[in-house]
Amino acid sequence: MIRYRWIRDNLTKEEGYLQKMAQKGYILRRLKGGRYYFDRPDKNKKYFVRLVISTEKVDEPFGAKVVRYIPLTQKLWYNVIYSASEPVKLESDSKAVDMYHKQLLSTGTIQEWKGGFGMMFGIIIFVSQIVFGKNGGFMGSLPMRGLIGLIGAALVLCSIWGIFVGLTNSAGSIHHDDDTNRQNAR
Repeated sequence: MIRYRWIRDNLTKEEGYLQKMAQKGYILRRLKGGRYYFDRPDKNKKYFVRLVISTEKVDEPFGAKVVRYIPLTQKLWYNVIYSASEPVKLESDSKAVDMYHKQLLSTGTIQEWKGGFGMMFGIIIFVSQIVFGKNGGFMGSLPMRGLIGLIGAALVLCSIWGIFVGLTNSAGSIHHDDDTNRQNAR
């Protein structure tokens, strides 16, 4: 099953999301951008989750039923540890958490740029249908102008959403000190 979760600005929220899915019996298989790929091996099984960000794979701790190692970069691992009774007592490495938030910052910046270019092209498409519509002919027909105008407006709206997601992820990764404090307080 694929679930989309675009805003990834806080490790505590992310672990809470994984916990919610684990209570329904879903185990994370893969993570790609905002797409979470889940397996559901047993519908009746419920798990407890601990999310550990580290610079290498963590050893399988005592009490863990399933451990998923997901590489984020060459030197950064997203370790999701599922247990049957209670969450495993492991902490994220503070250096790895900083690296994770730097990666989120760069990803958010890329999303902002993509949103900006998409908005620019949407405005160009929208304005071009007005300019070419004045000349008459095929582009002057109202249904064609309406279709091109809707495509341009949809591209602008999707781009605004992309900019919002990028800004939210960037702001969350810049102000991640609260995230580090919560991870260390466990």
